[in-house]
Amino acid sequence: MNGLMKSAADASFSERFAGQKIPVHEQTIQVLSRRGIIGLFLFLLVSSLFFTLRDIDLLAPLAESARVILGCPPPPDLATLALAGYTLSAMVLVLARIMTGARPSLKWVHLGYRTVFYIFYAVSNSLAENFMGVFVAGLVLIGLEQLNIWTHSLKILPRQKALPGRS
Repeated sequence: MNGLMKSAADASFSERFAGQKIPVHEQTIQVLSRRGIIGLFLFLLVSSLFFTLRDIDLLAPLAESARVILGCPPPPDLATLALAGYTLSAMVLVLARIMTGARPSLKWVHLGYRTVFYIFYAVSNSLAENFMGVFVAGLVLIGLEQLNIWTHSLKILPRQKALPGRS
């Protein structure tokens, strides 16, 4: 029985793509979805690393002369202002893509942008207080990017026809 069900599923798949490759539109959506999931995983991995390091003073191991050369760390308010500016501008760009149905723009540099805010707060010794702000901002942006992929896929993938035997 199990073999019959498997062969029926394989037959329907092979009938659908008999002698042809997966359509380009479906490949595009698969690549974008995979890239989005990998980006989410990497962001969660980086976030968990910084969560474990949130109480560590990064400048403490440096020699006094090196700390004098570097100067005092920036105030956390400047990092918060930069995070708010980045988050709002990224949200506007992604929401504009969603509204127009444009192709998603998933670039790895955005993972770096989101990671650098952890570094800013870690250097200013305020990562413990501001960790959740960076984490939530990153998750919101990743969620909007996934919504962009979904709306783009609705636009470019052909509509599924009704199942045979149903009206």
